[in-house]
Amino acid sequence: MSNATQKAIGSTPSHTRMNDTLITRYEKKALLWLAARMPAWVMPDTLTALGLFGSLLIFAGYALTIYDSRFLWLSSLGFVINWFGDSLDGTLARYRHIERPATAFSLTTSPMPSVKS
Repeated sequence: MSNATQKAIGSTPSHTRMNDTLITRYEKKALLWLAARMPAWVMPDTLTALGLFGSLLIFAGYALTIYDSRFLWLSSLGFVINWFGDSLDGTLARYRHIERPATAFSLTTSPMPSVKS
C-alpha cells in the first residue's frame, strides 16, 4: 500500500450514522430480527444484489406504465425488495461481524500515471 493510500485511509473522517424517522425504532428491531434468522448462505453481498434487483424492478415498473398503469404494482414490489436488500445488507454484516474495513478509493489510488513536470 502506498503512503498516499495509507494517508488517505488514515485521514478518513469518522462519522455517526443517523437514522431518525418515525419508524426507525421498529425498523431497527425488525432488521435485527431478520438478521438473526438469515440462513448462513445469505451474505451481505447477496442482499446488496437483491436491493439492486429491486431498483431495476422499480425502474421497469415505472417505464412500463407507458403501456398500462397497472404496472405500478411492479414498482411497489421493487420498493419492498429494495428496502429488504438495501437495509438488511449492512445490518447482516454488522450482526455477523463481517464488515468491510473502511477504505478510501480515490484518484490517489487509481492506476493512472502521474504527470511529473
